[in-house]
Amino acid sequence: MNFFFGLNSLSIFFLQISLFFILISTAVSNAAIIIAIILGLLSIFKDKRYLEIFFTNRVNLFISLLTLLLLLSYYYTSATNQEYFEIIKKYIKFIYIPICFFIFKNALKNQDFYFLFILGSTIVLILSYLKFFNFINPADISEFFGIQYNSKLANGVVVFQHSIIHGIIFSFYSFVTFYRARSKSNFIYYILSFLGFFNVLFLNNSRTAYLIVIIMFFIILLSFLKSRNYKKLLSVVAIITISFSFFGNNILSNRLNLAVNDIKYINQNNYESSVGFRYVWFKNGINSLYEKPIFGYGAGSFKNTLSKFLEKENLINKKDFLTQNPHNEFVSIIVQAGLIGFFLLIGFFYFLFKYIKKSDVGLGIFFLVLISCFFNSVFFDNVLGIFSVILISHAMSQKKLEV
Repeated sequence: MNFFFGLNSLSIFFLQISLFFILISTAVSNAAIIIAIILGLLSIFKDKRYLEIFFTNRVNLFISLLTLLLLLSYYYTSATNQEYFEIIKKYIKFIYIPICFFIFKNALKNQDFYFLFILGSTIVLILSYLKFFNFINPADISEFFGIQYNSKLANGVVVFQHSIIHGIIFSFYSFVTFYRARSKSNFIYYILSFLGFFNVLFLNNSRTAYLIVIIMFFIILLSFLKSRNYKKLLSVVAIITISFSFFGNNILSNRLNLAVNDIKYINQNNYESSVGFRYVWFKNGINSLYEKPIFGYGAGSFKNTLSKFLEKENLINKKDFLTQNPHNEFVSIIVQAGLIGFFLLIGFFYFLFKYIKKSDVGLGIFFLVLISCFFNSVFFDNVLGIFSVILISHAMSQKKLEV
């Protein structure tokens, strides 16, 4: 029994390490979660609960069946072997959810799970503001450690991850630090929460993160309404209003105008924008659903189907459109696993909502993952996939999330 709890505690430690480095080092974050998964599997085998863990609840059941379908699609996929295995390596993260759920469910409950995540993200948040005010250059930090810095990160307030990842993760960081400040009556966490929200809304450039932050604001405001704490409700509303009055006059209008212009370009058959790209990828998803509605074209097939679709639409010269990642998890799954895969993914989200809806932090996690799946292929992405898997598993394992 001590050995069993020891394995689970060690697994949780590596999951915490993975979150600590989530915005700092993808390699370390990857290595840490893989070690945690291996240790978790050892615990499962030792406890002889081989099948139960993948069918403990319907969330685990639906995501396990979706993983199985993608694996079995090897026998009918239109992708090459290399394309198939490249995609399977990404979507194998689905199966991490029941394993991590098992780890959290069978470990001691008095651990401060989010502390290392907050600590690691706070370091990056400080570096982000130092970069914004030109006190440091993150490239110099990378060079000091002998790591080549990504030149695409030179602009803006991002440090080691691009704007979408930066924005989504700091949306949750701001949300969770707010609830920690509230539960512990700690003014420092309130400051960190405000700095995080401000960074996402006014300094970073990620429309997905803006939407997530707005929903998280609503969850916070509704929590004050439910508790009838009207003074704090008005305080939060006042801070938001003042912030937008001073810093957000042009931000919302500029970004709204960009989105409207992108839609106008689409109506003119000009798809050279992020919205235009997503529109073409979405159309390919609908076309694939019409051609292969039940099981789809198999794992790794999106690029293959997209190439044929572009030729059909006389867009074959637009090489930039070709990708395995349509930046929409639902479109990605429809093409590769058809309606069966799509309904398995919908079932996963439906039961996940039922499982964690009673907690504000659980709701925040649910909407973070759902919105990210609509505008980005979250589980396809390495960093956001790891981040989402850990948050989902932890939320499922807790009746009431403690932050």
